[in-house]
Amino acid sequence: MSDTKKIVKGIVASNSKWFIYEIFNCISSGCIAVTLRSESDEHRIKSVSIDEIVVPKIEYGWMTIDFSPSDSDDVAQILFTSGTEGEPKGIEITHQGLSDVVTRLNSIMEVDSSIREYIGIPVYHSFGFGRCRAVATAGGSFYIPVRGFDPIEVSTMLRNGEINAVSAVPSLWRVLLQNKEIFGDEAGNLKWIEIGSQYMCREEKEALKSLFYNARIVQHYGLTEASRSTFLEIHKESGSALESVGKPVGQTEIRLSDDNRIMIRGPHVAKMSVVHGIKASLTDGDGWLTTNDLGSFENGFLFFNGRADDVINCGGVKLQPEVVESEIFNTLGVKTGIAICRIPDQLRGDGILIVTTPEIKVSKELVFSASTAVLSLHGIHIADSVKLIQVDNIPKTDTGKIQRRLLANIYLFGNGYEVFQNNQSKSMQQYVAPKTDQQKELVKIWEELLGTSPIGIDDSFFDLGGDSLSAINIMIKMQKYGIDEASCRGIFKGLTIREITDGINKSLKYEEKPVSVRAKTNLMINNLRFFLVLFVVLSHWSGFVFDRLPADLKYIENLLFPIFAFGTPGFAIIFGISIGFIIYPHFRESPKSLNNMIKTGLTLIGSGILMLALMNICLLIGRGEVLDWTKIFNAFWSVLVFYFLCLPTLHIWLRVISWKDNEIFNCLILACFSFLISIYFGKQFSGYQLYGLYEFIKLIFTAKYNYFSMLTGVFLGFAMGIYIYRSFECKKLAKNMLITGTVISMLGVLLSVILGDQDQWWIRGKPVVFVWMWIFYYGVIMLIVSGLRILTLNYERRSEFIKKSINIGAVIGQLALPIYVMHEIAMPMKNLLDIWGFNIIFSLMISLGLFFTIIYLSGRKLYSIYYAS
Repeated sequence: MSDTKKIVKGIVASNSKWFIYEIFNCISSGCIAVTLRSESDEHRIKSVSIDEIVVPKIEYGWMTIDFSPSDSDDVAQILFTSGTEGEPKGIEITHQGLSDVVTRLNSIMEVDSSIREYIGIPVYHSFGFGRCRAVATAGGSFYIPVRGFDPIEVSTMLRNGEINAVSAVPSLWRVLLQNKEIFGDEAGNLKWIEIGSQYMCREEKEALKSLFYNARIVQHYGLTEASRSTFLEIHKESGSALESVGKPVGQTEIRLSDDNRIMIRGPHVAKMSVVHGIKASLTDGDGWLTTNDLGSFENGFLFFNGRADDVINCGGVKLQPEVVESEIFNTLGVKTGIAICRIPDQLRGDGILIVTTPEIKVSKELVFSASTAVLSLHGIHIADSVKLIQVDNIPKTDTGKIQRRLLANIYLFGNGYEVFQNNQSKSMQQYVAPKTDQQKELVKIWEELLGTSPIGIDDSFFDLGGDSLSAINIMIKMQKYGIDEASCRGIFKGLTIREITDGINKSLKYEEKPVSVRAKTNLMINNLRFFLVLFVVLSHWSGFVFDRLPADLKYIENLLFPIFAFGTPGFAIIFGISIGFIIYPHFRESPKSLNNMIKTGLTLIGSGILMLALMNICLLIGRGEVLDWTKIFNAFWSVLVFYFLCLPTLHIWLRVISWKDNEIFNCLILACFSFLISIYFGKQFSGYQLYGLYEFIKLIFTAKYNYFSMLTGVFLGFAMGIYIYRSFECKKLAKNMLITGTVISMLGVLLSVILGDQDQWWIRGKPVVFVWMWIFYYGVIMLIVSGLRILTLNYERRSEFIKKSINIGAVIGQLALPIYVMHEIAMPMKNLLDIWGFNIIFSLMISLGLFFTIIYLSGRKLYSIYYAS
């Protein structure tokens, strides 16, 4: 580099042909060009010791000018960073740097002298100035618009054959795509497009490809210190590659640091910066520039994961604001007017600030719901970590970059905004004492394992509140007593102790006994459990599949959102149905009969909660987080906690609903009260920041699936289960359920419209379970009951294939609670294996493999007990 003192010219920025002329003239004459914001830009003038200030004339329109950069290492230009977060610093760009960028850019875009470009960004910005250099070097012409980027002007100039190239940043392309109907056949005249390095999602790139189908479309990634370091040829790529920022070209090299920061090396990389006359090296000894941008590689493509100082770390979940913003835009069907940034959160490290402007026409409630729904897909399920405010304008740099720190300061220190943040019950039946030794022995076994007494010989396993877990123990005890397996299986067909012993004495096979209506109803209930647990698993695991679908199939996910929301609330209802149909009738006769079921359930669910908590704690440690009591207690939180608390409180609630023998009415009243209590607690206490055990207790009563919210579904299930128990011999049960279910589900839809929540149907991960959701899902479950009743009532006349399908569904239904518990553990196990360094596919195969293996082995055992010959 020459030691000769060069003249440093300050050229006042203006979007003008004369600005480009002065810059080109300065560089070609051997002077150093510095862009000033004004004649009195003291910071820049003093930082680099400006010798001369030039104020260009203002003139727009077409320009044809020669530019031939040299390969000299001398400084040609000093550009100042945009200063989104701190004081701008001067970056020394060499002639070789300018030349290398133009060479690579024109090579990848295959530009020739026929190019006539509409430059939609100010030419005094690095991106705009780069376009002027590229077009001038190719021998073409460029057009500087008077009013800035104007899609209508672009359409007109294309139609008239005046332009064949356009350059703009993503925010401007979004404006154009919002108005794409103004383009007709003239869109085919566009040959070249370059897009700036702001984030642009895959769907937007695909839309741009579709609209300008003949264009070579290139997006670059770069920064002031290393302009246009990678290129993505959008016109060539498809699928997930469109989310990337492409690959390096020419002599440019890209790698990642240990903390995943993007590192760049090449002839175009600036070596020195200057602030207040003091120079500092930008690169290390090997010439690598370590940026503050986070990245990752996939199939050779670089993916930009945001700025390290913008990343939100909320309770260990790291979010890139641009990605979340894009997903919220897609959910709401808008393109601008929302920004995301991090704010302090004493509990979770970072909270999330959602900022809107008046240009957003949807309600704050809908924006908040959409935002929390999107965040839930990223693992943020705590709504009180999210704040929403509205401001007049979102602060941005001249290049359109959001100044997120200023947004956070508006929230922390500003003001002027509001933070939004008819069978008889068993008690009426005749008790018949055992007479034979066989009957006495079976009664003893059943009383011991079911925890109830006395048991008569005309009691069936189902009448006594038996479940699949106690069934296995009874089966083993009966076989030890010498009763053959086929006779033992009779208890699962609804046979009483009398019928089982009669069958043993008469050498009857249990299959020869007709299937009772009671047993068929149990088949119906267990198949209903199967469908509901299936919905739960699908809703929780579907994201892994849909995140990898092509963009043109994304509508499938949107159509399935109501089903995904069905799982957890629906399972609460079927849990209540099972209690109301199987447990409650016997509870009226012997409350102690509930104890054994509670003990078994608490053991299963408690084990699941403990395993899940240990995995969550290991995940926190693996991510390098410092543990405190809040994080440790929150590691135990999941919807399983509700069932763990619900089981021991069943004694209370079953006694309450039996008041004055108005069980169904009492259940519906309690469901209403539970829902109102859950809403009250959520509004009153969710905003409080508590710590340790107190935060965990708060979650029990304020989280989305909190105790009283889920209890709403359980009480609704109680009512339906008791009704089914009282009506299971009624021939019109299916018809009654069909009519009632249709009316109730339609009422739920209508109520969502009346309350203005119709958009919530298509938002995944809703922040609360709305009242119309409970109503709609209650009606849907009635419709499913109606169909299953028809299917199982004619069980004997079904084909062997249908019978086997019903039986398999019933077995899986019996395992619904274990499946529910284990599926909660599978994904954290997979994430833990990921952190330990295992391949993502291997981690997934191990976690899902264990889940399905356990379910298969358990199901096969139960099937052999229930239905095998």
